[in-house]
Amino acid sequence: MNSAGASVIAIEPQQPFAGFLRRTLPRDIRVLPVAVGQTPSKATLAVSSRHPTVSTLSADFVTAGKTATGFTQVNWDRTQQVQVVTLDDLIGEYGVPHYIKIDVEGSEEAVLAGLSHPVALISVEYLPALPHLARALVRQLQEMGNDRFNIVQGEGGSFLWPDWRDADAVTAWLASQGSAAQSGDLFARRPGATAAR
Repeated sequence: MNSAGASVIAIEPQQPFAGFLRRTLPRDIRVLPVAVGQTPSKATLAVSSRHPTVSTLSADFVTAGKTATGFTQVNWDRTQQVQVVTLDDLIGEYGVPHYIKIDVEGSEEAVLAGLSHPVALISVEYLPALPHLARALVRQLQEMGNDRFNIVQGEGGSFLWPDWRDADAVTAWLASQGSAAQSGDLFARRPGATAAR
């Protein structure tokens, strides 16, 4: 990453994954074994041993996930205590990033609530099975000034739309997705910011 003129700060609170990432990612990527939330604290991470990628700090996410399409086989069967920092804490130490990617299984609102600095580009995961979370995130991002939106579906490498759209357009698109539709990333940029992908 240094050769491209960029630096990456990666956050992974789960063990042993934080250690695995440290061993396998390029050395110029810094991996921090913490969680991110609204305020500095300690918190309980609900862990799914069989599906660790949906481990979460959000009790509401666990409750909603028990009946949501695609989550019926998930069992949050253990917990891990984690240290929580804010995005503002990280910015204070490492500087303001151009881009923040947030994929935290239902805790996105809390993560964004810990950010007071303007950031050019932010992405959050959306889950069609839990549409109320996506709607809330669109409103929150719009209030923060990141009010131009685009979508990357699944693990695709390109934006859905050739142009960036407003909150009404992205909300309508999200509402049109059935509960079994593919998840993806909702990108939100500030006016004037560039966002090539």
